[in-house]
Amino acid sequence: MEMDPELRPLLVATETLKYCCVDLEQDVTSSGPLYVRREELHAKLNDYFMSTFDKWSKKRLFPFNLCFQIVFFFIVTCMLYWYGSHRSIHLKQHSEMVMALNRVFLKDWSQDYTSDPSTNQVYGVYTVPEFFENVDHVVKQYTELKSFGFGSYGYDSENGTIPPVNFCSFQYEGDLNPDQFYIGIKSSIEKRCLTIPVQNSTSDFSFVKFLRSSNYSLNFGTLRHAHLNFTLRMVLINHFSKTDGPECYRLNLKVKYDNSKYDGIISVLMKIHYTRTVCNMKSIVDDGDNLYYMLRLALNIFVIVLSFISLVMCAVSLCRGVRLLLETVPFIELFYGIDLPSYEKLDFIDFWHIMTMCGDLFIIYGCYKKIEFERNNIEIFQDLIYGYDIIALSFGYLLKTLGILKYFKSLPIYNIFTLTMKKASTSALKFLSFSVILFCGFSICGWIAFAPFNPKFDTMSSSSESLFSAMNGDDMIGTYTSINTDYNFIWWIFTIYFSFFLLIFLYVATGLLGALIADGYEVVKGVKDGTPLTTVQIFLAREDYIPIDFQAPEFLFGSCQEQESNYFKAIFIWLKNRCSSSVKVSMNCN
Repeated sequence: MEMDPELRPLLVATETLKYCCVDLEQDVTSSGPLYVRREELHAKLNDYFMSTFDKWSKKRLFPFNLCFQIVFFFIVTCMLYWYGSHRSIHLKQHSEMVMALNRVFLKDWSQDYTSDPSTNQVYGVYTVPEFFENVDHVVKQYTELKSFGFGSYGYDSENGTIPPVNFCSFQYEGDLNPDQFYIGIKSSIEKRCLTIPVQNSTSDFSFVKFLRSSNYSLNFGTLRHAHLNFTLRMVLINHFSKTDGPECYRLNLKVKYDNSKYDGIISVLMKIHYTRTVCNMKSIVDDGDNLYYMLRLALNIFVIVLSFISLVMCAVSLCRGVRLLLETVPFIELFYGIDLPSYEKLDFIDFWHIMTMCGDLFIIYGCYKKIEFERNNIEIFQDLIYGYDIIALSFGYLLKTLGILKYFKSLPIYNIFTLTMKKASTSALKFLSFSVILFCGFSICGWIAFAPFNPKFDTMSSSSESLFSAMNGDDMIGTYTSINTDYNFIWWIFTIYFSFFLLIFLYVATGLLGALIADGYEVVKGVKDGTPLTTVQIFLAREDYIPIDFQAPEFLFGSCQEQESNYFKAIFIWLKNRCSSSVKVSMNCN
């Protein structure tokens, strides 16, 4: 809200008079309260905005905060490296287990079907006999698993019998005849499930005979999808310790036959959902393994304590900045006669501390849940809640890494990046917003227009991925040559479209973004001479503004040695005249 110009002198006079009961002329001298307050605030601001390295070089103040954050960062790094190494081994073991089960149950399955998605290799069946052979293979491998499998597999039953396999099909009701282009199907999907009773010896099992005996037939023209379901038990033997003991799982396997595209191929995919259960075993953990577990527990607790200390330290620094802001704003109003701009007020709020506090909160939450999950032996990569906790822990570490950059802001070599990005952030964000909208337009256009002719644009995601890769110079020739059409018109349109995209983004947009960042760098480089840019910097440099309503006399613009004393003389005359007029107005009103 804008202050009434007539009330501003009265406020300034009141703020000045409340510091002493002496004459106003004495108040603006070197012994007056206004001068003392100015020097105190100058010292506080100088100390607050002084960097850690300057405090050490000029005041010999030990950089406790910097040392604490570096030690804390090193400890968290060791903890995450320890955890990440253990988790990588664990995940590799489970991925190899999944690959082994695919090789066992899916006929002629190869790892090439999943190792390189860009090759568009799909594991599936192409004829009706292949479909029945694939189902027969799954059932036979299931019943003979114990006789040839390397893994510690078992059936999900208490007495050792082989549980049955469930087969379910989903197909449209009705029929169709491609010879006559006849379609007589309903929109509803009929679900039918059958139980396949398996025996210890099923070498002569035939799924065709089973369907015939069940009085059921599959119409592959209307079949949407089908799947086989069965359950196994498995034990993974790791290191015999508290944190790496044997793991027991119940595996729910689903072999899905997907015909939803009706494109002449039924894709086959096996999904494995495993649930960790408590193993029935005697204690196998010795004292050394218990010590290993206790050390990990102590490290997690120690990291939580350090995070809490760091959180408190950053909160205290933020409160100190807010208190200094509340003290500076009225004094700048009194001393300079101007309101401190909002963007300058944000300088008192250290966003590096806010970033560090967010990282501390994430680390505290992640470590706490990590302790809880390790104590309860909950699955480390299938539990969704645990996945959120690990994401919080990892991003907390990232925020801590960024927060440490605060302590290097006084070093020009290390600080030039942060200052440049800060200066160019506003313009760069506006430019990036425009670029994102334009990029979405190109992605949707390519998806809609060229999906039938180019496999790289067959979906919205693949279209955007192809264009983004082209922005980085990847696979540009492959994108040009992957167009598949007999019409020259389509080829020319695609060539013009893709070339125009490269021209806009690879050369123009990227160059403009670099120019914005370079402009920010030039601005940052231009202030290396120490020229004050903000009101607080001018105040710390002991340079003076002229009050807004103050008509400065000619002697104010004297020599540099006399300018500060002349300023106080001018303020005294201005205050005296304005206060006298205000007192007269008050007496007349009474």
